[in-house]
Amino acid sequence: MSTAPNSFPCPSCGRQIAAAGMPGAPVRCPVCAQVVKVPIADPPTHPAASQPPPQTPQKKTNGLAIAALLCGLVGIITSCFPIIGLVGVILGIVALVQLRDEPERFRGKGMAITGIFAGAVSLILPFVLYSAIGPWISRSACYENLIVVREGMLRYAVANDSAYPPDFETAIQSGDVSIDDFFCVGGDFVSEDPYECYQYIEGQTTDDDPDNVLIYEKPGCHEGGSSVLFLDGRIEFIEPYARIEELVADTWARLADKPTGE
Repeated sequence: MSTAPNSFPCPSCGRQIAAAGMPGAPVRCPVCAQVVKVPIADPPTHPAASQPPPQTPQKKTNGLAIAALLCGLVGIITSCFPIIGLVGVILGIVALVQLRDEPERFRGKGMAITGIFAGAVSLILPFVLYSAIGPWISRSACYENLIVVREGMLRYAVANDSAYPPDFETAIQSGDVSIDDFFCVGGDFVSEDPYECYQYIEGQTTDDDPDNVLIYEKPGCHEGGSSVLFLDGRIEFIEPYARIEELVADTWARLADKPTGE
């Protein structure tokens, strides 16, 4: 059985020896006459098969980050329930901690931060809204009070020869007004006086000067001024409060000048 020629260097002189013998067969070097054996050829090498790159595990969106975002947005929409926004802040913080500790598993940092921000806004928003519309609500409530009281006082005067009641208690006992009509949402007072917000100028009739003040709110019920009920039925919010004090002083002056018996 013949084999393909095998060329290898002579171990003695280095000359290339071409040999067709089987590996291990003796051959003589043509230069130095050294007898050597045909070396065993190394097995052919084959390039290693290419391996696919390792698969990077897919990150999933952190569930708490999603919940934080939803709670924050709902908290803004329903600003009357700030507890929802607070939950969004807490969930967002917990989500950020999880994202920091396990960055290879989770994504959603932007959602968590947005949820924290939206939740914080929902906590502040009710106070901003109240500071903006609270005074208007308080004034409107007192205005409605004075409308009801005005009608009750006028009914009492019609039934009592044009004379208004001597005090609030008399008007309440007559049934023309209710004690609840004197509740002022803007009052900052702490007392047992049910009329703590309102001051009454007694001794007047429907025939007196229409610019006279009949009922006015005490200082402190509203910022800057207060509501005033005039004898002709007008109800005005007047500011500054010093102007109300002037109107009250003018009313007392006119009543003092009124002839006795009128």
